[in-house]
Amino acid sequence: MKYYRLTPWDTKALNLKTAELLYLDELTTEDEFEKVLKEMINTLKSKEVKFVYTRIDSQNNFAKHLLQSNNFYFSECSISLVKKKVQKYVSVKCPKIDFLNFDIKDLLVLKNIAKNSFKYSRFHEDPFIDESSACLRYFLWIDDLIKQNADIKVAKKGNRIIGFSIQKNSTEESKSQLILAGCSLGDEIFVKSLWNEILLYNKSLGFSRIETMISGSNIGVMNVYNYFNFTTQKTLFGFHKFINK
Repeated sequence: MKYYRLTPWDTKALNLKTAELLYLDELTTEDEFEKVLKEMINTLKSKEVKFVYTRIDSQNNFAKHLLQSNNFYFSECSISLVKKKVQKYVSVKCPKIDFLNFDIKDLLVLKNIAKNSFKYSRFHEDPFIDESSACLRYFLWIDDLIKQNADIKVAKKGNRIIGFSIQKNSTEESKSQLILAGCSLGDEIFVKSLWNEILLYNKSLGFSRIETMISGSNIGVMNVYNYFNFTTQKTLFGFHKFINK
């Protein structure tokens, strides 16, 4: 199994070569974990990677210990959420908005909303990464999600874009993964409307389940998901490391 992936989209934002460690929670012993970790770091060094990051289950104590023993630092906390029984969802009372298919002419608007309005991420919460780089990452991420054929919807009030949602769909499993969603600065009054439309849209697709991941620091969006009866699946801790620094 390959326990890492190079992340060129983050390399663009941070201006140094980056990679993500994967599947570490599947390693069941300390010896196996440490062996894989050291092998991956050596491999990434040979590929001239300068910054590496990973997320692990918050209950995985030996992983937390070994990562920190190998000069990874704790950076952020994420929460995995799920909404079940989507087909039973009933629309809530909220301001009316239009929820439309993405048009490429609106690309720059979406990228700027992501850059200027989203203030929580694995890089925003890293005290060793400047905010401008974290914002640029969101700006560039929209391009990558388009290349991945993600399902993108635009929220409008009149002719003005006030937010968007991006998800990846799994028809076989009757579920979606909500990747990125939110309203632009100054349009927070439409947050409930946006999530109402997201749920109705997934219901129209016949999905029974929506999964997402949010920052544990983002209390505002956590309250939104609580309002719509999403439940917590697990908590993940993010660890980062500058290689040869």
